[in-house]
Amino acid sequence: MSSLARVLCIAFAVLCPVGGALADNYRMSPNDLVALSVYQEKDFTASYRVSADGSIGVPLIGTVKVGGMTMRQASAAIRAMLLDGYLVNPQVTLRVVEYAKMRFTVLGQVTTPQSISVPANEKLTLLQAIGMAGGATRLANQRKVTVKRKIGGGVEMLRIDVKKMARDGEAAPFFIEDGDIITVHESFF
Repeated sequence: MSSLARVLCIAFAVLCPVGGALADNYRMSPNDLVALSVYQEKDFTASYRVSADGSIGVPLIGTVKVGGMTMRQASAAIRAMLLDGYLVNPQVTLRVVEYAKMRFTVLGQVTTPQSISVPANEKLTLLQAIGMAGGATRLANQRKVTVKRKIGGGVEMLRIDVKKMARDGEAAPFFIEDGDIITVHESFF
């Protein structure tokens, strides 16, 4: 193995440990699919979809709020509930099998208009979203981009000058939210 390959393997092991800090810090959210297992208790081994209110239904103990908790916190909460009259020293393992998705749509003068799904916990800027749709076409008016967003009970149309945003590196980035519909308008000569 070359020295470069060794360095890359070491860097990967340090930055991406299995079950490491990234997994320890992730907080569960609605629509995550989690796998629960309790050592030597097959009745508890199953996958559960986190509901909109952040809970899962576990046999015997019922509804458990896991939304906003880390894997370690949720495992400890389930363990404590199982200790309360059900099992002696349960060994609970919880992991995310599938992360919730954030979905948005990019339309208009982009190379590939489409709906895009990314992990819900990923922060994505408007410029990155347009880039994921192949970037603006030569007919695009980057000064006229609209984002249709659900806010509260209504819908708001936000107008954004992407060209200025890209030019002024100091401007605060505009982050995409679940359900956004981005339209890059055409330039009229």
